[in-house]
Amino acid sequence: MAPAALGCGLAVTLEPLRELTAAQLRQIDGEVGLVGAVMEATATLTVGHETAQLCLQVIKACVHECDLGAESCDDRRIQQAHQEGDAAGSPVPGMMFLVTDSEELPGSVLAAYERAASAGFQLACEAEVGRLLAALAAAVPGGGRVLELGTGVGVGLAWLVHGLGARRDVEVVTVELDDQLQRTALSAPWPPWVRFESGDGAEVVGRLGQFDLIFPDAPGGKIFKLRRTVAALREGGVLVVDDMDLTRHDDEQLRSALAVVRHRLLGNAELVCAELGFSSGVIVAVKRRS
Repeated sequence: MAPAALGCGLAVTLEPLRELTAAQLRQIDGEVGLVGAVMEATATLTVGHETAQLCLQVIKACVHECDLGAESCDDRRIQQAHQEGDAAGSPVPGMMFLVTDSEELPGSVLAAYERAASAGFQLACEAEVGRLLAALAAAVPGGGRVLELGTGVGVGLAWLVHGLGARRDVEVVTVELDDQLQRTALSAPWPPWVRFESGDGAEVVGRLGQFDLIFPDAPGGKIFKLRRTVAALREGGVLVVDDMDLTRHDDEQLRSALAVVRHRLLGNAELVCAELGFSSGVIVAVKRRS
């Protein structure tokens, strides 16, 4: 069915944090057109000063008016831009962007991305990384443990919980330094086997025990005291480190710090590492068995 037959318009408003180049505008306009084609709607792009939350409301209203089927609606997902130039699924630094995907986005994960948008939280993991986390969480053995350093508003945690599904034989521990962010994450419903800890990951990780899967997504335990995080990984355990594509970071100090993280991971004889060139740049490391 042609878009005109549906009688629906899709309004996408972007709120850039810096001036866009002509090439960036052309690329965004093309992606918005693709979104419209997938939704069978007439898509229009506005680059202005609307808030990210208003963008979400406009898009949701359009989807409702189109009366799209459940499968189509579930294909929408919001990716959260990373701070100071790290864009999630978008060619433009520092903005919210709507993308489509052939796979359904879990409801709990979508809710987490919406919490991030509402809170103005710009450091949520990208969906590609989230799907990797979910797959690895599903492989954690019975009686296993999962650790996340840097809860944020719970996006990565939602992916981990999604991967574990209805299982009750795994414990998930998530650590957050910022009290306000932790309160936001706690506002969502979580299974009883999810445990929240407060504090700096670099300081807390040493007293939490051993884990089968660790996702260090905060400076503490990743940039600082990485060795403590590696020490908390069981033999055969998996470490997932994202945001390792140095070209996506404008801050020279951050690039240098992440380069050191990469060097320490790849040079660690205890670990077998794979660099994955997708999303924000991911290193997956497995701790060798004795």
